[in-house]
Amino acid sequence: DGNGMQVYKGLVPNVQSPGTFIKVVIRQEDKAFWDRCISLSREGHPVCGVGNPGIGKTTTSIYLLQQLVRGLRKPVVYTIRKMSGSKDVYYELIPVVVEGRVVDITVKVYKIMPSEKRRISSMNDDNGVFFVDPGKYEHSCDDTDEDLKASFIMVASNDDTHWGGKNFTKFIGSASPLEILMPSAATRSKPGKLVYGSLWAGCQVIIAKPYMHLIQGLPDSEVLHRFRTVGGSMQ
Repeated sequence: DGNGMQVYKGLVPNVQSPGTFIKVVIRQEDKAFWDRCISLSREGHPVCGVGNPGIGKTTTSIYLLQQLVRGLRKPVVYTIRKMSGSKDVYYELIPVVVEGRVVDITVKVYKIMPSEKRRISSMNDDNGVFFVDPGKYEHSCDDTDEDLKASFIMVASNDDTHWGGKNFTKFIGSASPLEILMPSAATRSKPGKLVYGSLWAGCQVIIAKPYMHLIQGLPDSEVLHRFRTVGGSMQ
């Protein structure tokens, strides 16, 4: 629209509640957030996009997936982690490219333990991207120590447990001459980077109200009252 927001036509599958569908609104700030994550990833950094719960990180990740798969023609593996000890569902999105244009996307679904994810072909592809949402997982989701060839992007709330604390942003080099000859799974070519997502502004809530079924029937004054009460997290 004229305010720089993008609204996806029709309903989009709600990845947080399988079987349901939602309207997705993408702010300019969301685009900048995801574009920055992509840029740093292409430079070789593991990336963690962080922000307050409820600002739309998981919901707007459809923009990231489209940019990676359709825009950059990269195979992507996407998962929302479950509790430890449970199998996770991994979605492998593989672009079908004809004459330089994506004409289709092949989707493969795996319900496997995290320790088995190496069997997914795109995990072993230098051009691939592994995108992780911590979901309900209680520990670090930083899998960059597993020597996967795919680039790593994660999205998380402001809890450094999700990305393993300060170790994520450290450079991890080879610790011995032997590891130089035989690279260790604990090496990382570049330090991880954190990208921060922004809260919603009151005017953005009013603009997006027609697409948010929980508030679309409320007068603007009531919406702004709720905004002043809870702030810029829309959850």
